[in-house]
Amino acid sequence: MSAENANNPQPPKPEPRTALFVCTGKTETADGKPAIILRKLSEANELGTERLFASKGLHCRVGHVYRIQVSETKGADSIFPSTERWISQYANAEQVAAWQAAARAFEIEKAAARERKKAEGTQQMLEVLKPLRTIYQRTNALGRLAIEVQLLAYLRQVRGITEDA
Repeated sequence: MSAENANNPQPPKPEPRTALFVCTGKTETADGKPAIILRKLSEANELGTERLFASKGLHCRVGHVYRIQVSETKGADSIFPSTERWISQYANAEQVAAWQAAARAFEIEKAAARERKKAEGTQQMLEVLKPLRTIYQRTNALGRLAIEVQLLAYLRQVRGITEDA
C-alpha cells in the first residue's frame, strides 16, 4: 500500500437501492419456466401490484417478506437475483395461508402433470413394442434368442444391423 493511497481513501460505495417485496405465489412464465409472484410492500405495509419474476436465482417462500435489490435504471420492474434477504413473515396470517394453499395447489398440479407425461411416455413405448412382443411369443427358442440379440445390438448402436425406415 503506497503513501498516496493512504492519504486519499476511497469514499465508501453507496448502498444499492432495495425494496421490500412479499412473495405471494408460484407460477410459470409464458415459455413454461418457473416463476414467482412478488408484490412490492410500501412503507405503510400496503401491497402493490403483482409482478412475475423468473425464479432462477431467487429463493423465496410464499408469504414471507424480503428485501431485494432493484435496478437503478429500471426501478422495481427489474430486480437482481440472489440478493433477496429475508425480513419476516407477512403480518396477515389469513392471507398468507391462502397464498400458501394456492402455491401448494400449483406445485401439486405441476407434479401431477409430470407424472401424467411420464405415464403417457411409458404407455406409448409399450404400444410400439406390442408387435415385437407378438412376434417374440410366436417364435421358437432359437428365434427368440436371435430377436433378443438383434434388439440389444440395435439399442447399443452396434454396427452391422440395417435400419429399415
